[in-house]
Amino acid sequence: MPIETGQIVKNLIPAEPVTVNQIQPLGSMVSIKFTGVNTNRANTKVISKDEFDALEMLTQEGTFNFKGDPTRFGLFAEAERINSAYQFDPLFAVNCSIVDPLPHQVEAVYKFLLPLPKIRFLLADDTGAGKTIMTGLLIKELMMRGLADRILIVTPGGLTKQWQEDEMGVKFNIPFTLVNRSLFSSDPNVFHTAQRIVTSIDFISREEVLNVASNSHWDLIVFDECHKLSAYDYGNKQYLSLRYKAAQVLSQQCEHILLLTATPHRGRTDTFKKLLQLLDEDIFATDEIASTRIKELERNGINKFFIRRLKEDMKDWQGSPLFKKPSYQNGSLSAYTGGKGTVRCRNKVSDKEEGRSFGNKEYPCFLALTVMQRRLVSSIFAIKNTLERRWKALQGIVDRSKQKSESLEPTT
Repeated sequence: MPIETGQIVKNLIPAEPVTVNQIQPLGSMVSIKFTGVNTNRANTKVISKDEFDALEMLTQEGTFNFKGDPTRFGLFAEAERINSAYQFDPLFAVNCSIVDPLPHQVEAVYKFLLPLPKIRFLLADDTGAGKTIMTGLLIKELMMRGLADRILIVTPGGLTKQWQEDEMGVKFNIPFTLVNRSLFSSDPNVFHTAQRIVTSIDFISREEVLNVASNSHWDLIVFDECHKLSAYDYGNKQYLSLRYKAAQVLSQQCEHILLLTATPHRGRTDTFKKLLQLLDEDIFATDEIASTRIKELERNGINKFFIRRLKEDMKDWQGSPLFKKPSYQNGSLSAYTGGKGTVRCRNKVSDKEEGRSFGNKEYPCFLALTVMQRRLVSSIFAIKNTLERRWKALQGIVDRSKQKSESLEPTT
């Protein structure tokens, strides 16, 4: 089909397709006046007739061409639909993840976290509330909105694999790179090249690792079990652990930060204040200011920095309690340990005359006595094994002492 004025062609210039404005033959050559489709810049180019015949027409302006690949078009349309789905689906991350969230989890993510322009938040729900699920929902929503791409999850050493594979990989289909000593040794720039990373708090607290990790900007940093970031005031001084110092440095290198713990306060105002200072150092600068801010948040009912819900307050979608209330019952020791024989056994273990080595109040002996009593209350089998192992250990000490004394005896 011959090229005509008003058509859009490609291969005339390498940068973009163009709209043909005028075609003028010049002997064996052809002069074409055109306008760039993207840049809207007008220009003129003289080409040979062979080059003119090789131009590929895309479509004519104002008309449609249905000669494209339908499979690729379908994939493109689906990608665009997914990319904009969060605007129409209020629980988009829930519907595209392998999770069955509970009301308090949806409330935390979609009522408290996502509406914040800058998420710097302490999620302090009780144990078993599903804080990892809430974190996964938040990460997926931020990624779909284009608000978070570089993500760092810092956990205790024993939980890194669980976070990488079970929580993020299986439940939310978000690939994370597990960075440990071996990977860091082979690729020191992994904190710059990998977009989403899971690592342990003790590993990233090392000076050489922290220097690399903090020399990069992160969109979101998550600290799991953040109560392990020890920091407290000691008189006029303050103690900051290496873990806390690492969190303090990283908190200044990220846009959003999420702290997870089930025990945020632990009875010390100074440690709680230090934890909140990772979110905003100015707002929680002193104990007095921190206490005032917390009271204001509690009074107004709008909390932009932390939430804490107990097991007793958590319910399912039908309004039924998720956790049964604990029940307490007083009773004698014999009712729980098997009868009077067990009570006599316990008294014999604890008796100062029969077990003098366990009964004095020196710390090592008192600790051994406490361990013995706990094993006895657990079961007869437990205390039996404990006493047998202790007897074998004592026999070993006696035998080694005899061998040593025999080796020191003079020979005649």
